[in-house]
Amino acid sequence: MKFDSQIIFFSVKDLQITSSFYENNFDFKLVLDQGQCRIYKTTADYYIGFCEKENVTVNENVVITFVTDEVDKVFKKLKEKVPDIEIVKEPALNERFKIYNGFVKDPDGYLIEIQRFESPEWKENK
Repeated sequence: MKFDSQIIFFSVKDLQITSSFYENNFDFKLVLDQGQCRIYKTTADYYIGFCEKENVTVNENVVITFVTDEVDKVFKKLKEKVPDIEIVKEPALNERFKIYNGFVKDPDGYLIEIQRFESPEWKENK
């Protein structure tokens, strides 16, 4: 099978608040506004979508992970732009998984991981 791209959708309580959060803090480009749903480009072939729903239940097992070599820079920017952002874990080395990562929550309560792989296998195999 051949696919062109990937979109992961999340249900949100207030599409405007969520959209502003991701546009202003992650600089994601709005690709398609469908009214009740918006789709953003996150990397070359990957997208994230948000759809406004009346009853939103955030699954605590869901983690939205963004991979970057600039974990500390992203955290600094988030703290400056969103002083009340909920920081779940400051960036630190995770020896078990050979990653450097930290966690914040978005306006809907979704857990966002900002991560850098320390394992050479990642760069070799991606």
